[in-house]
Amino acid sequence: MATSQDTIGRYHIRELLGQGSMGAVLLAFDPHLRREVAIKTINTRLSKYSKDPQNFRNRFEVESQVNSRLNHPNIVGIYDFGVHEGDPYLVMEYIPGRPLDLLFPVATRIPLSTRFLLLEQIASALDHAHQQGVIHRDIKPANILITDRFEAKIVDFGLARLKDSNITTTGVFLGTPSYASPEQIVTGKVSASSDLFALGILTYQLIFGHRPFPGENINSILYHLVHSEPDLSLGEVPLDCDLQALHSTFARILAKEPEERYSRALDFLHDLRLAMGSEVAKREPIAELLTDFLPKEAGIDSEIPHTAGSDGAHSTITQTIHVGRLPADRPWYRRPWVGPVSAVGAALIFFITSYMITRSDNGKPEVPVAETVESAPIGIQPVPPTGHPSEDGSLFAGEAVGDGETPDEETDTAAVEAAAAALLLEREINAAQSEFMKHINAGNVAEAEIAYLKLKTQGAEVETHKALIQALKSLKKNQRQDDQEAARKLTLQITFSDAQKRQDYKKLERLLEEYRRDWPEDKVVIDTWTSAVETVREEWTIQTERFQEDLDFALRTHDPKSATRILQSLSDMEAVDELEKELYRRRIDRIYINGVQMVFLRVEPGTFIMGDPYEPGDARLHRVTVTKPFYLGAFEVTQAQWTAVMGEPSPAKFEAAVHPVENISPEEVQAFINALNSREGTTRYRLPTEAEWEYACRAGTTTLYYTGQELGPDQANFKASGHRKPLPVGSYLPNPWGFYDMYGNVSEWCMDVFRPYGGEDRIDPIVLGSGNRVLRGGYYESPVAECSSGSRAERTRRVRLRTAGFRLLMEVDSE
Repeated sequence: MATSQDTIGRYHIRELLGQGSMGAVLLAFDPHLRREVAIKTINTRLSKYSKDPQNFRNRFEVESQVNSRLNHPNIVGIYDFGVHEGDPYLVMEYIPGRPLDLLFPVATRIPLSTRFLLLEQIASALDHAHQQGVIHRDIKPANILITDRFEAKIVDFGLARLKDSNITTTGVFLGTPSYASPEQIVTGKVSASSDLFALGILTYQLIFGHRPFPGENINSILYHLVHSEPDLSLGEVPLDCDLQALHSTFARILAKEPEERYSRALDFLHDLRLAMGSEVAKREPIAELLTDFLPKEAGIDSEIPHTAGSDGAHSTITQTIHVGRLPADRPWYRRPWVGPVSAVGAALIFFITSYMITRSDNGKPEVPVAETVESAPIGIQPVPPTGHPSEDGSLFAGEAVGDGETPDEETDTAAVEAAAAALLLEREINAAQSEFMKHINAGNVAEAEIAYLKLKTQGAEVETHKALIQALKSLKKNQRQDDQEAARKLTLQITFSDAQKRQDYKKLERLLEEYRRDWPEDKVVIDTWTSAVETVREEWTIQTERFQEDLDFALRTHDPKSATRILQSLSDMEAVDELEKELYRRRIDRIYINGVQMVFLRVEPGTFIMGDPYEPGDARLHRVTVTKPFYLGAFEVTQAQWTAVMGEPSPAKFEAAVHPVENISPEEVQAFINALNSREGTTRYRLPTEAEWEYACRAGTTTLYYTGQELGPDQANFKASGHRKPLPVGSYLPNPWGFYDMYGNVSEWCMDVFRPYGGEDRIDPIVLGSGNRVLRGGYYESPVAECSSGSRAERTRRVRLRTAGFRLLMEVDSE
């Protein structure tokens, strides 16, 4: 503990604020400017820095240069940089604040408008940094301090790297797994988009109380971040919250691909504010202090470091993870077999292993259980409990971590050094092991014994090696050459063990059947394998059911990218046959999304009965054939899409971004279509004909409604539903072909001029000319009878109709 007489440069040290693995954070006093400051030091004599202390001094100097370019009220400022007794230090603004993660347990008690105010400050600070070309690289709650007056300050741009800097060592992942972006984990590459991904996670956590990518340990967290869609199970939201817009906003900020995310933090907050409703728009003075919401436990203030740049750990998992691939730390005989096994080697190994797995020390038969390793998803391997390097080279322990726990922020130095030493030794053992197996396979006893002695002096486990040499001596030459069956049996057992580690249920099932067919008398192995297959089958079934649910959701919400990714996972697991895969592929290929995020679904040609049996005058039943495929909008055109195309607000009376456009005339609709065709360089967009609209609406049904002979108020937005205004598009379930809001919400303009049907069969009918235009589907105050699949209405083309909107058709190119 520093005393009041200690100094660093001109600064008088008052107390130690925090001590971490990098160094210390001190509270000091600047006698020249008469103010308190925080001083962050790094101890370059620590073993992890001592090999290249100049590199770390350079890193600290870069940190000061980076921060000197950042002048923002929500970023902790840097005042000075220097070197004291060989160690670099930074002099920073002193912030008497608490890390953001201390708010999470009490977040729901803090007014939503106050929490949103914090998010606006954080987003503004990030936007400023990004505009200056600075990437933080480690946005997490522990690096955001909150004062008692709810002022946010981002700290520790020490992990930041300028876009043109190359000082950070290649191959080292600097960041916090709980808030790391997929590209940061997989490739180590970061951009401003990586910061925004982390912002999306902590925003979701602050609003709803949990992270969208859960996990019990680092492996599972990293897996979900890279492979899983976010868990957007929303908690309590304001009454006027736009749920679809809220879901879309978080889905975009948490997209797997950086280019699919928002480009600026302020754009994300803008859309989030619109989706959350009026509650977050409040700008009332904050009467309470942060301490009013924290637990009133004895001594709590003394336990919380109130400082910028503190090096302590909070509720996140923070590690330095090497992403370069390292060999697995395990004995040679547990390593997956690579390359062919010779008849000699296979026979010997089978001879020894058969004896070892069927006899225990007391002479009784012992059940041969293949080695079991906890399964991990593709790309992220299980972490050894000792903290040694895992197969993918990650140097971190697999401890369970919850939202309220506080693991260490960096890998223990001793563990890293031990892992490095173990890695070097393992490489030497691997070389000797390869040499040993080469001689065993060739039947060279003398050379194998030399390799055996080398392994023994290196400290390797050599019991099996010794037994192999003894077996090699005892086997006759013709036995070694002829025992092909033993070699195949061993290969099958090794393959089964490898498939069991990878939790490959279908392959395990095939191997079991092959073993049962060829060696039916080997009940011990068959029973053991049967039990292992059943265990894996249960987990496989759970996982495939979850993937099936995710796939159905992706198709129902018209998300082709997610659907394709999930279908590939199911295919890899052999959970779908070729016919099922082809049917899913066709459903995915039906979806087309244009440049303004309009979703279109392909409709194939066909014949249907058009008309309404209760309107024999104007809508007489008759047979219609549609001869050409077309794409029809899955949703009514929204106000946000209108603004994106027209560059001006929509004329709608009920203003909301994801509500349908209404209060428009057919002539205004045609102006929108012309602008969209010009924007996308095509002429394929138009209104559907009346026949095309009804064909898609019926979706193969022949009843009054696609729901049957009746339509309930919980199935569409019409008069009986009681809303008396349009709702966000997609508020009700779609019809069998995936089209939303075909009944009610707003009436939809069609291309045709209104004329009574003649009753004769028609092919691709369309009525053009002058006169009133056709409206279909009914609107939010229509009686249920006016919402049926065959019901028609008409209005003049030049007058705006406050109850009318539209959906678009996109023609299919010539095939």
